[in-house]
Amino acid sequence: MLKIRRETDLGLVFLEELAGLDKGEYLSLQRWAARRHLPYRFLSKVVGNLKRSGLVLAKEGKAGGYRLAKNSSQVKLGQVIKVLEGSLALVRCSTGVKCSCRKFCRHRSLMGRLGKTLETELNKVSLKTLYAGYQ
Repeated sequence: MLKIRRETDLGLVFLEELAGLDKGEYLSLQRWAARRHLPYRFLSKVVGNLKRSGLVLAKEGKAGGYRLAKNSSQVKLGQVIKVLEGSLALVRCSTGVKCSCRKFCRHRSLMGRLGKTLETELNKVSLKTLYAGYQ
């Protein structure tokens, strides 16, 4: 079954929350995690990856927390998933990794096309769209 990891799922939920903040407002990860009954330590690692990628900005202190580094309409779902998953490829051989099955594999091309289609569709959806309630 094709699925995203829990890190990616919770990272998206957090980014959706950030998409709803007013300009200049920051969200405390610790308070947000407590309100949602989510594991803070786990989330802090996920949000650390988002920060290193430049998707979120952090501010320390009492009024600190996190906010999006760009407008929510500029942050695409495909970009976020690549940051948190590492790739949108459905099979390893689509990433350029040598595969011992290459000579007799018949589904590599199909999986490559599906992966490209998935990436194209995910890059059409912004955090703003998700926050508004994607239909």
